[in-house]
Amino acid sequence: MLRLQEQKLTDLLSLHGQAVFRYIVRLVPQLADAEEVFQQTCLTAWKNRAQFDASREFIPWACGIARNIVRNFYRRHRRDRVQLDSDVIEQLAQQNPAPPT
Repeated sequence: MLRLQEQKLTDLLSLHGQAVFRYIVRLVPQLADAEEVFQQTCLTAWKNRAQFDASREFIPWACGIARNIVRNFYRRHRRDRVQLDSDVIEQLAQQNPAPPT
């Protein structure tokens, strides 16, 4: 069963990875930072693959993970650079989670 979940998640990440990345870029405009957040999002999704309900949509689930990682990213880099306010991040995150692929 776990092997099937692994394959399903791999397929979904391949199919919808660009949409999740575009969502992240809206929240983290620096490309290198967005790539780091995307990698962390994929890793976190993989670690939590057993919690993914295949009867629900993948993109909102993955974007929810990304939103939490973006929040943590900005907390860690609070002193390093100018950043979006957490309310602005939430407003952007509440907009269409990711454009359709």
